[in-house]
Amino acid sequence: MLKPRLTKIVKEVFEISGNHDLDKDLELREKLLEFLREEDILLLPWNDENIILAKDVIHFIDAAKLYGEKTDSKQAYLHVQPFLERLIASDLNSWHYYDLEILISSIHFTENIGQSIALASKAEGKIFEFKRVRNTEALQGYLALNMCARILNAKYFDSDVTIDLSKQFRNWMDKLEDLVNENKDFELLLHVTRIRWDIFNRDDSKIHFLCDSLTTCFDEVIGQVIKNEVNFYIGSSIFESENLRKIHGEGLGGDW
Repeated sequence: MLKPRLTKIVKEVFEISGNHDLDKDLELREKLLEFLREEDILLLPWNDENIILAKDVIHFIDAAKLYGEKTDSKQAYLHVQPFLERLIASDLNSWHYYDLEILISSIHFTENIGQSIALASKAEGKIFEFKRVRNTEALQGYLALNMCARILNAKYFDSDVTIDLSKQFRNWMDKLEDLVNENKDFELLLHVTRIRWDIFNRDDSKIHFLCDSLTTCFDEVIGQVIKNEVNFYIGSSIFESENLRKIHGEGLGGDW
């Protein structure tokens, strides 16, 4: 059984994970290390779920810190690789709620888009199971949000992509739209995803308008974060070269 003093720390990590508060993350990382050093934990078997969870969250924090400093998803993947590979190989019955939270927050750090899609499919199955005992709307919403972000990144930066990324993006955005139809609290996630959809389609005709409305209607800080993301993609040589090809009428040859 997971110890309450551990789950309290883990909850704090995922309460702030969307705020990019690296200093707070590092404080919580130290708390997790202190937990692992406690005598009753040191005496547990190496495969005890408390030890595994504490280490998984530490690895996630390290991956997020590295990505925040260097935007290097391949290096970030190395930190969460054991966790992701364990989930791929494991039966859903062995997953707990915090596995889902770590996975949803780590989906951007996967080795490739195929791994992301496989893990997201398993996550949906576990989320469905949890619907019987707790509210899972936030898990559903953030999984769809983060998958669309991962698919967008795959279009521009993953190599040897054979998956229909447009279909995948549309599929996850549809799920987010269905969720918003039931609960308007998730409109912010959908708004951000629609901006990413325009980036995905290299359509910058209304992106800046959507970013401005994001700032005025939802949240100024998040609005600035998304503006930075838009500027990154639109300013990339890949975006510019593909737009030139569209202007000159050349075929794009699939998703990329």
